[in-house]
Amino acid sequence: MKINSILSLLCTLIILISSILSCKNEEKHTKIFKNENFQITAVQNKSNSPSNYITIVGKSDDSMALKHLNLLNFSNFGFGSSIKNEEKKLVADSMHLVMKGLTSPQLMDLIAFSDREDKTGYLSRVFFTPGDTIFMEVKNGDINFSGKNAAHYNFFLKMNDPLRQNWAVYKYDAQTYKNELFTSYNIKDSLLKSYIKEHPEVSEDFIELVGNELKFEYLYNLMLPRNKEDEIIKGTYRNDGNDIVSISQINNNNNTENLLDTKAYFNGITIEDFKRPELLNNDYFKRSLNLYIRHYFSNQDYLEYSRSNFIKEKEYIQNNLEGALETYAIGRLINDYRLKGFGHGRQDSPILLNLIKEYADRFTEESLANKMNEITEDINAIDFILPENILDEKLLTTNGDTIQLKQILQSNKTKVIDYWASWCGPCIEEFGKAKSFKKRIQQENDLEYIYISIDSDKALWTKKITELKNTLSTKNHYLIIDIKKSKILKQMLIRDKMDKSYFSIPRYAIISAKNKVISNNSPRPSDSLVFKNIIENIY
Repeated sequence: MKINSILSLLCTLIILISSILSCKNEEKHTKIFKNENFQITAVQNKSNSPSNYITIVGKSDDSMALKHLNLLNFSNFGFGSSIKNEEKKLVADSMHLVMKGLTSPQLMDLIAFSDREDKTGYLSRVFFTPGDTIFMEVKNGDINFSGKNAAHYNFFLKMNDPLRQNWAVYKYDAQTYKNELFTSYNIKDSLLKSYIKEHPEVSEDFIELVGNELKFEYLYNLMLPRNKEDEIIKGTYRNDGNDIVSISQINNNNNTENLLDTKAYFNGITIEDFKRPELLNNDYFKRSLNLYIRHYFSNQDYLEYSRSNFIKEKEYIQNNLEGALETYAIGRLINDYRLKGFGHGRQDSPILLNLIKEYADRFTEESLANKMNEITEDINAIDFILPENILDEKLLTTNGDTIQLKQILQSNKTKVIDYWASWCGPCIEEFGKAKSFKKRIQQENDLEYIYISIDSDKALWTKKITELKNTLSTKNHYLIIDIKKSKILKQMLIRDKMDKSYFSIPRYAIISAKNKVISNNSPRPSDSLVFKNIIENIY
């Protein structure tokens, strides 16, 4: 027997023995658990009980699959974040992973890389139930689950191909698109019903949550159609990039004779269909809630992220939603408008700050509280003159010389500081997306782009600048000399997270001709209309 096989067997035996012992030591205790943000009350066992754990024992012939396995949950404010309170051990080709603190069944994303030539990675939704012990095997490029509630775990694996290939793409006509999309939905719904018949052991929670996942993904695609085949081929789930177009935009572009009857198009859906706080763990429900309000319920004359529309949307949420739904929708409203440029000026920023203050005692879920604190910090960091201790900091030029920030910012122009790094994929992607817009806006406005890198390797930094010469100017490039001591980064870029400093890039700051910070965290330049609006309204 090979050494790796022996180690794998020993690992599995140790895992099983540990699970048995922990079950014997389990202390039964019921109490009421309440999450203040989502206001969900549930009965659970004592917090250190394995009934709150999910244990995954994995074995793989693909070394990358277990090493880089990542599970994203949707129980927090965002659209998916890595599960916390996770313990993971790897021995040879085996894995022991324990997730703690899951209080109710929910859908998560399973994402892993691959070292196989014929496969880039693994991607699937998985239905998790607290207390599960599940065995995952990755073999010949496929994943299979066995053990307790295995039927919950294997459903989306069987659905992956249809999910990737069968969602419709908007081409020319909204009604045709809807018909094709409804056919796609029926295929998935039929697969779910057949699966339930084949696996009568699946729970009511599984039937309810998976059914609603498919339903709200269908509704979401009705509102924001894909207009590129590539998005379907790339992966199962949407990243909402530039390959989408809203039905409201399609409607506005039509002539008056062909205006779309949106009420009929959405089958008469109303805000009552969204009064489902139990679905706040559902990815596509959360994606859809604010977008439906914004596009169809709040009576906006024109879809723009303006003060009047912000107020309309806020009042609609407050008048029609309550409890956890209202809290979530208000948080999403603040975040969405901020990302689209609202609140980056002296007139609008108090509106965001006042609303955050109004809901402060309800923004208690960790990721939501962190996001509101981040927005508050960004707003409070604007409208000030850069102090001398920051302006005096020295950076490195591509020639290897040092230069003070005050010298870099000495031109009597509006400056856009682009923080990036040679290893940052989104930073580099943005260079290509924004190339033509940046050239145009520099011609139309007295504007200068400055690129500040947080690379630790000067050679890699200069090499990447040369490689990107077709999408990135070779001028105005500077390197932070000491990342840990940099006052620029501390003021403009670094945030503390779990007592550790981390960089959030790409990031863009807009500085006035008099070196006043207009925006410390502006939208990306590729979001051209929003970015241009901030530049043209600098006071």
